[in-house]
Amino acid sequence: MKTHVTWIAGVGCLALSLCTAGCNDATTDEASVDTNRPLADPAEDVGRPRPRADVEPEPEPEPPAEPQIPEVQLTEKVEQECFVKVSDMMPEMELTTLDGQTQKLQDLYGEQATVVFFWRADHPFARSLFDDMGPEIARPRAEQQVQVIGIAEDPAEVVQPVVDEVQPGFPVLLDSDGMALAKVGTEKLMPRTYLLDPTGKILWFDVEYSRSTRRDLSEALDAMVGPVSGGE
Repeated sequence: MKTHVTWIAGVGCLALSLCTAGCNDATTDEASVDTNRPLADPAEDVGRPRPRADVEPEPEPEPPAEPQIPEVQLTEKVEQECFVKVSDMMPEMELTTLDGQTQKLQDLYGEQATVVFFWRADHPFARSLFDDMGPEIARPRAEQQVQVIGIAEDPAEVVQPVVDEVQPGFPVLLDSDGMALAKVGTEKLMPRTYLLDPTGKILWFDVEYSRSTRRDLSEALDAMVGPVSGGE
């Protein structure tokens, strides 16, 4: 009987020891768990991380700026040499054609815009302006109803050979006595280029011919009638 009781007590002690060991292991496992670790994101499990709340969306691209007519900036000295300026009306003029006929300038205005320029055959920059007006303005913008008119400060016998050589493709008028030029400014500044609206109001002008003149005239025409078709 004593032996039986001893065996039961031994079994009980073994069971208690195993239970204590198991409880200690469980306690150790729980203690090793980092309770500060964030819970797993289900979206990350499928390879689709959630967007961060602090990331701002890409801004929408701004539309291109509308073309504007460039501002005409003159020194005080140059301004004194200009008798008409932006917002003035181009004075009425009667000029002579190469075949000797009288022509009113206003009767040649274009339906959308008109470029009027004064030039001389012996002036290098004025001659360059005359050479460029056909291929750069008159022909590319003909469909936009932009008219170009050249007014020469020379007699017909000087102008006609130049016209025959260049074949400008726009009207060339004569102001041999300088009366037309005297209405817009002095002879000191040459060449002169004016951009007019359909009524003859001056929207832009320049009193030289340079790379900036070509750029500003093109930008002004883009603002008035739109860019040349095909981006030419």
